[in-house]
Amino acid sequence: MLQVGEKVRYLDDVGEATIVKLLDAKTAMVEDEYGLKHPHPLNKLVPAERDFVPKQAKPVIPISKPTVAKPTEKEKKISKNHLPEFCLAFVTSNSEKPESGDLELVFSNASTYHVLINVAAKVDEEWFSLYSGEVLPKSNQLVQSLRRQDVGSVGNLNVDVIFFGSTGYAFRKPISCAIKIKSTRFVKPGNYLEYDKFQNSAIAIEVENPATPAPSITPPKKSFAVKSVRPTSLIFEEEVDLHLEDILGMDPPDMPDHEKFLTQMRHFERRLTHALTHNYIEITFIHGVGTGRLKEAIRQELKEYGLPFQDGPFHKYGVGATVVNLNLA
Repeated sequence: MLQVGEKVRYLDDVGEATIVKLLDAKTAMVEDEYGLKHPHPLNKLVPAERDFVPKQAKPVIPISKPTVAKPTEKEKKISKNHLPEFCLAFVTSNSEKPESGDLELVFSNASTYHVLINVAAKVDEEWFSLYSGEVLPKSNQLVQSLRRQDVGSVGNLNVDVIFFGSTGYAFRKPISCAIKIKSTRFVKPGNYLEYDKFQNSAIAIEVENPATPAPSITPPKKSFAVKSVRPTSLIFEEEVDLHLEDILGMDPPDMPDHEKFLTQMRHFERRLTHALTHNYIEITFIHGVGTGRLKEAIRQELKEYGLPFQDGPFHKYGVGATVVNLNLA
C-alpha cells in the first residue's frame, strides 16, 4: 500500500516522484523531480525502494595521471586502451580477480557534446529507466551499481542519446541503441580490459546506431509482373493530444497556469524524442487555440531542432494542431 511521503517510480513514464497526498482510492497527487505536482493513477506507480534496481552509488572516479618519469618506448606499447566516443562500461570492483567483483555500470561520453541519455532495462516485458539525464562532455556518469548476482537484470538494455551544446554545434541525429549481453560474459577474466578512464578493468560496449545493411542485388528473374505494395507496418505516425485531460486524465483546477504549461511542454518533448529515436515519419501535436502560448513555444522549439512543420488539416483540427515531418532521410 503506497503512503504519503513515499518515493515512487512511474510505470508509464520516466523518472521518480514523491506522493504528497492520496486524492482517492485510485489517484495520488505526486511531486516530480522538477517540483511539479500533478495527479497520477496509483496503479501506474511502484515504490522506488522496492524496485528491482539497486540504489545508486557514487560514480567511479577517473584515474589521475601520477607524476612519474617519462615512459620508455616499451612502456608506451602496453598503455591502456582508449574508450569509444560513447559507451557503456561495466567496471569491476576487484582489480585482482575482475570476474568475481561487483560492477559499476557507467556511461562514458568522450565527445565534445553535451548529451541527454536514457538507459533502460527490460524486465518481464516492461522497460525500467536505470538513468536519465545530462552527461557533460569528456565525462563519465554512473548509471547503476550492480551486485555480482544482479548482472542478469541488465542483459537487455536500450540507450537513447540526444546531442546539444552550450554554444553553436554541428547537428547530429539522436542515437537509439539496443544492447543484449549474456551473463556468461562477466565470468570470463579475459573479457575485462584496462581503460585509460577507469581505475579498474572493465567490459566496454560501444553505443552507436545500428548499421544499415547494404541492399542485396539479385539478378532479375523472368516472371509475371507483380505490383509491389509498401507494407503499412513501416509507416510510423502518431497523434498526440496536449490537453491536460489527455495527459493527466483531468484538468486540475488548483494547478497554476505556469505548471500546466510546463506539464504540456514536457509531454511534447517526451513524445517528440520518442518519435525521433524510433524513426517515425510524422507526428501531430494537438495544442488547441487558447492564448496561443503553447503553439508558439512548440513551433519555436521545432525551429531550433530544424524540423519542418505545418498546420494540421483544417477540416480535422481547425487551427489547433501542428504536423511535424520527421522523414529526414
